[in-house]
Amino acid sequence: MQLLLSFLFIVAVSSSLPSNNNIINNENANDAEDAPLPTLYEHYTSGGIKSSLKGIGDPNGKFTLNGKPITLLGGSFHYFRSVPEHWPSILLKMKAAGLNVVDFYMPWNLHEEKEGHFDYTSGRLHLAKFLEEVKKADMFASARPGPYICGEQLLKNKLI
Repeated sequence: MQLLLSFLFIVAVSSSLPSNNNIINNENANDAEDAPLPTLYEHYTSGGIKSSLKGIGDPNGKFTLNGKPITLLGGSFHYFRSVPEHWPSILLKMKAAGLNVVDFYMPWNLHEEKEGHFDYTSGRLHLAKFLEEVKKADMFASARPGPYICGEQLLKNKLI
């Protein structure tokens, strides 16, 4: 299988966690104020998906996603350097810091330690479980697959 070079793509993911946006219990609040805020996915796809991320070359330097203005604020998280039990709390801390994008490497040398044998489902390499946690945190995902990830990793037993 031919290895892919690193590239960047963005996946909109939504939250399946219940939202508790009503921090102050105000008995006089109306139903509109009590309604939970939509997830990022719900907000940017309401009315259907009509366009992708646009903005490169925009004279105002603004990005839009599905025709709605968006500011992408991201941070890097190496999921493979942490145990899955810690992923939710780390992602929530990133979200609390104001980030809405999780950038992550996909370490080819760990997912394919033996040529032709891929592991995307065990322990700290469980990619679908990691993406589900990103979805629960109501964040976007920016995946950067290997083989070269510039993350001080061994590639075929050589430090790169």
